[in-house]
Amino acid sequence: MTIKHVSGDGYCIYCGASCDVGLLTKEHVIPDSLGGKLIYDGASCMICAGIICAVEDHVCGKVLKNYRFIKRFKSKRKQPLTRQATSIIEDIPHTIDLDRHQLPGFVTLPCFRPPQILLGEAPSEIYQTTMLRTWKRAPAVFSEKNFNPKRVIYRTDIRFDYFLRFVAKILHSYTMAIMGRGSFEPMLIDLILGKYKYPSYLIGGMHWTPLPTQELRQEIEVVYHRINKDIYLIGRLRILSNLGRVDFTDGSPVYLGVIGKIPHASQMQYSSAVYEDGLDALVKKFSFDVS
Repeated sequence: MTIKHVSGDGYCIYCGASCDVGLLTKEHVIPDSLGGKLIYDGASCMICAGIICAVEDHVCGKVLKNYRFIKRFKSKRKQPLTRQATSIIEDIPHTIDLDRHQLPGFVTLPCFRPPQILLGEAPSEIYQTTMLRTWKRAPAVFSEKNFNPKRVIYRTDIRFDYFLRFVAKILHSYTMAIMGRGSFEPMLIDLILGKYKYPSYLIGGMHWTPLPTQELRQEIEVVYHRINKDIYLIGRLRILSNLGRVDFTDGSPVYLGVIGKIPHASQMQYSSAVYEDGLDALVKKFSFDVS
């Protein structure tokens, strides 16, 4: 996929501040460190850009740090040749340096219930997680007789609030890029900026996961969906789509977000298919084949 640029309109896509184009920063809709190719030029003011950077650094720099090192994903900072790991040798912990061929691969991603608004539930401050799903890779070098250690301790650091804000940021910026300002009433901005205390009301996951893809993809798409009497934009995001094995139903989680509402004055133009309500109808609208 080639790099694509989308130009902003002189306003921050988060806080709405009007700035000279030179004062608005560009951003990758899906972070560059995950291979994102859609660039939003003039997307955010310096204040909002700093907030977004902290959220992305947590997910890409902590949650996915191990995986990105092994796969040699692009990084803002020069990637080291080795990473430290805590090994267990004769029941004693040791710190050792392993290169990307020796380092065991671990990826842990949270799975969430669907957004509460889609379930007809009242907002709750409790994070609606269902499980943490982990994928592992044991390098062949671990089976060699002369190789120590035989065990390596893996720790992960996931802040659910930052992860949900990360998903919200991608869905919001993608929708702004393809639809433009004024085409919908955004609902995720306060959540992205850390000002909304009910993240699970608007962001969640699917109740099942598709099979892994053969090649690495970051999947994202937006559909129209009715909730009660209003039409909303619902986004689907799946990062690292090839995690797992194609012969098992253990693919990476799908995340859902209620991005915004279509203004009443514009709702008459949508087809009757939009008016199918419920989660099952929503799932049928997604293609699950987006590169």
